[in-house]
Amino acid sequence: MKLKRKIAKFLEYLLIRPVISVLQAMPLVLRIWVTARLALLISKLLKKKVALIRKNIQHAFPEKSSDWVNQVAYDNIKNMGKVMAEFLELSRFDQKLVNKRITYKPGKSESLELVKAGGIMVLGHIGNWEWLG
Repeated sequence: MKLKRKIAKFLEYLLIRPVISVLQAMPLVLRIWVTARLALLISKLLKKKVALIRKNIQHAFPEKSSDWVNQVAYDNIKNMGKVMAEFLELSRFDQKLVNKRITYKPGKSESLELVKAGGIMVLGHIGNWEWLG
């Protein structure tokens, strides 16, 4: 990597690190709200990327109205902000937090017995938690 590019990357890091620190200091619920709005704000600056998102949605669902496409694009951008909030939560994860956020059905002991007996465990998508698996 060229020296100019390395310097640019370092300056980007210096600019974004304080923002990340402030976001990580927030409770998760507030951070989700803030990062969703931050993603929407950033999307206003990246008009070509948002146009590409809309184009891809329209291509996948040609029968849908432009209002529907716009709403799905908007929801997608907000969701990316929420994923950012989850990603920033990873540094706090420990077994206690995982146990607090996961519900076992039929129950933890029954689930473990079923898996030990060769059962198959089906999990829904739970954000960036899969990394810890």
